[in-house]
Amino acid sequence: MNTEDDHPELAPILRRIPPEWGRNIEIGPGWHSILVDLDKVLAEVDPDYVVHQIKEEGGDLDFRFDSGHTDRYQQMRALVRAAEQRASHLCEECGKTGVLHRSRDGAVRRLCVECAAAAQQGYQAVSSDLETRAALYRVAQQAAALHRLLTSLPPDASRRISAGEMDRVSQLASHALWASTADLHERGEYAYAKQVVARAAELAAGEEAP
Repeated sequence: MNTEDDHPELAPILRRIPPEWGRNIEIGPGWHSILVDLDKVLAEVDPDYVVHQIKEEGGDLDFRFDSGHTDRYQQMRALVRAAEQRASHLCEECGKTGVLHRSRDGAVRRLCVECAAAAQQGYQAVSSDLETRAALYRVAQQAAALHRLLTSLPPDASRRISAGEMDRVSQLASHALWASTADLHERGEYAYAKQVVARAAELAAGEEAP
């Protein structure tokens, strides 16, 4: 957990988190420079954007934000994805080149060889197959969350939200899923990309079941 007192370079980012949510950033120092750079470019697009959560999940950087400007969201999301992709090659502790490691207790983190050894948790580098499975899990979870958001709109939403706005919400959901599977296609993991879409559909169907 990172606080403003411990890491002053993160102060501008921590202040973007609503105080009632708890102002902390749950990543190691090796990724701090990525956050600082990301905050600068996001602020150029929307100076008032809000941070919801910043954490490490499954060895990857997970940066969640919101903007009052729906027309700028996709531009900002692309910047976030680029930062998350950058972190996917760096050790969370020191910032050197890192890969996924799994501890003796099953914890997964992205570390370099030196930091994995220094942790004294029995970390071992894992196969690239786990990289793909982690991406599959992440995309499926994102799809389920997006589905819950859309289905949680109140019955009278149509009277308060225009058709155009609803279309934009749907487009954001579609674009987010497409963007999340794009990295699998880039790595040639076409079969896994198909599984991602299928699994996302299963999760969505499960949410609709009585």
